[in-house]
Amino acid sequence: WDGSVRQDAGDYVEAVDANVAPTSKYNLVTHRTQDMQVEIDGAGNATDTLNLTWDNRANQPEASALRKLRYTGTDGILGDYLRVLTVDQSSLQAVSGGGLVKVNGVEEISSETGRTAYGLFLIEPPGLTSVAVSWFSPHPVVTDNGTYLYRLTVQKEAGRTAEPLSVTVTVPAGAKVLATSPGMAVNGRTVTLHTTAAVDVQVWVRYSLP
Repeated sequence: WDGSVRQDAGDYVEAVDANVAPTSKYNLVTHRTQDMQVEIDGAGNATDTLNLTWDNRANQPEASALRKLRYTGTDGILGDYLRVLTVDQSSLQAVSGGGLVKVNGVEEISSETGRTAYGLFLIEPPGLTSVAVSWFSPHPVVTDNGTYLYRLTVQKEAGRTAEPLSVTVTVPAGAKVLATSPGMAVNGRTVTLHTTAAVDVQVWVRYSLP
């Protein structure tokens, strides 16, 4: 409710958009989806990839009132400064995608309330814009009674309406999935959740290794 950054144990991600120049209110008609991919290695580290897609509907009927605002441009462009908050001491691996301008890196890497944040500027014209951000999360897996437990918190951006969210967790080669949080589907080493995130989402996967 208060928008504070959560400090739960385990892995973590929060994607935060800020409407910046060029001036508009097109964030109100730009709809976002999130797809989180997690690969766990044998040492309990995770390589995380967050795929974000924005659908800017500035040229659609739902934006007709916004297009009439005197300070809004006619080209429908949304300037978005994205911050991806991750676990403390994570390390950036790769960035790709973009809108009118392709991105291959970030503008800044900063520390924010115990989290590592990656910031990048996106120019989102009407239609779809996508970006993928990958990072290394050290040791989010813990041992628990002879098994291994991976936990992930996907924090919802304060004030954002519900948005589609997919989470896919792949456990190490040779591992056996023993149990998961409710709603996750197991297919071999891969566990998947498809939901609409109206609140913070927390998932967990318990597995064993030979």
